[in-house]
Amino acid sequence: MKSERSKERRIALEMRPDLPLEEPLVRVMRQAARLLNGTGTGWVIGGSCALALQGVEIGAQPRDLDLYVDTDQAEAAARVLEPYAVDEQKLDRTGIYESLLSHYAIGGIQVELVGGFKVCAAGSQYIVEAAYLREKHAEVGQLEGESLALMPLAHELLFNILRERPDRYEAIARTINGCPSRHEAALTDLLSRNSWGEPALSVVKRLIPGL
Repeated sequence: MKSERSKERRIALEMRPDLPLEEPLVRVMRQAARLLNGTGTGWVIGGSCALALQGVEIGAQPRDLDLYVDTDQAEAAARVLEPYAVDEQKLDRTGIYESLLSHYAIGGIQVELVGGFKVCAAGSQYIVEAAYLREKHAEVGQLEGESLALMPLAHELLFNILRERPDRYEAIARTINGCPSRHEAALTDLLSRNSWGEPALSVVKRLIPGL
């Protein structure tokens, strides 16, 4: 039996014709959902699309699509996207990031599949557990009959703090503070499940004073 929290999250995201995304990107989201939903993977949409769909002011239209899966599901996800591949899935270590990374072009839109994403910065180590986030904290909705899930804003806040993007994390914090009770459980959970240095925690405390 689904919890009341789960019901609330499902009701919260309603896919409508007036989505804050351009139609080509919406079509690609729908196609990606159709392909990935058949794999049984706990995939989640992140990045600018997830922010825009949750009402965060990002200042520009999203132009690409970021998809996240866990390491053990990355191969299955890449397999169904393979007809659109522009490179091969590989372990990528760039700067503060580590992941199984691959890229695709669907309908002229760049799609990035990120498996087992890990960020090490500011004395912190953050591992993105995509399937867990989808089950526990993601905003879940339907797009023309296809189920999809958006990264919780708690993730986006912490991720952007670690990559030092105040333009993003300030905007995300404003949205979270507009309804803090909606995001508190996810933020508390992610803070407890990962290792955080004082530099990152001090920013979180400043941005979300009621935490």
